Amino acid sequence: RVEAEFQVETLKLQPRRRRTTGDEASSFVGSLPSTSASVNFFGGKGSLTKDTAEGYLREVEAFARKEHYLIAQDELQFDQLQVLGAGAFGVVLEAQFQGSKVTLKTGRESALAGLYNFDHIMTELSTFRRLHHPNIVCCFGAYIVPSLCEFGLVLEYLEGERLDRFAQAPPHGPTSE
Repeated sequence: RVEAEFQVETLKLQPRRRRTTGDEASSFVGSLPSTSASVNFFGGKGSLTKDTAEGYLREVEAFARKEHYLIAQDELQFDQLQVLGAGAFGVVLEAQFQGSKVTLKTGRESALAGLYNFDHIMTELSTFRRLHHPNIVCCFGAYIVPSLCEFGLVLEYLEGERLDRFAQAPPHGPTSE
C-alpha cells in the first residue's frame, strides 16, 4: 500500500504532456514543485528582523487563509499557560481549540538582536500539510499573528508518557542474564 501511494504521489509531481500539434508538442500541463506557490513561503528565509518577519508572516497568513488551514487567534483558548516542552527551536504549549485539548508548537525568537527564524517550523508546516496517517500527530492548522511575529502549529494533543522520558526509560520485559 505504501509503495502504491508513493508511486501515485510521484506521478502527481511529474508534468503531463497535453495533446498538441506542431511546435506545441513540448508544452507541459501541470505544476512543478519549483513553480508551486507554496515554495515562496516554505523555502529557507534565514534570520529575519521584526519588520521583515512581520511582512513575511502577512504573506504566509494570506496563503494559509486561501488554503484553509489558518486558525484565528480567537479560536485558541489558554486557560493557564502550561508549557509542555521546550527546545532549541521553539516551545510547545497546551491550548483549547473547538472544545478539544491541543498543543501549540511555536517558534522561538533569538535572544540575540531580536532575529526571527521560521525555517524549521515552516518545514514542519509544509510536511504536515500533506501528511495524514493514523500513527502520526494530526495538524489542525497554523496560528499566525504577524503584528506580534507569532507563528505556531496547532497539533493534536496526545495523552501519555513524553517521548523523551520513554526513550530514556530502561527497556521493558525480560532481561538476558
